[in-house]
Amino acid sequence: MKASSSSSSRVLYSFWISSCSWRIRFALNLKGLQYQYKSVDLYKGEQFTPEFEQINPLHYVPVLVDDGVVVSDSLAIFMYLEDKYPQNQLLPADPYRRALNLQAASIVSNSMQPLHMKSVMVWVFFFFFFFFFFFVCVCVCVCVCATALFPVLRIRVKSILGSQIY
Repeated sequence: MKASSSSSSRVLYSFWISSCSWRIRFALNLKGLQYQYKSVDLYKGEQFTPEFEQINPLHYVPVLVDDGVVVSDSLAIFMYLEDKYPQNQLLPADPYRRALNLQAASIVSNSMQPLHMKSVMVWVFFFFFFFFFFFVCVCVCVCVCATALFPVLRIRVKSILGSQIY
């Protein structure tokens, strides 16, 4: 995708706490490439602004705009930088060692990374809260029904809790 800007500048749209963005900042600095940093505050929802949506309709960071070329996703940006700027290679030249490095990067990107993304954490919290609440309600209902229906259990609960439940 080409951006409308024709200037020969490099702009990284990033959020300071995003580990995906860290990877690209590290890569740019290790390669000795100058870039302009533009913060996109994910907690404030700045990724949903019309300006950012024109750059990346997926609403994710990081996004690199390099001489009008827009590249998003940290692994894609990393590979783009490796191919376009061969100085200070970050991946080994040996195909086997290169494959091992890409395998490790893929594992982090596809397996571990999503587990701490804000959108995933919201769902995890929601489901944890829902199932915890559901579990507590079921336990209370079972205890109340069981003690009401079975007088023997009422005596056992009384001996365990030290009080009678009716």
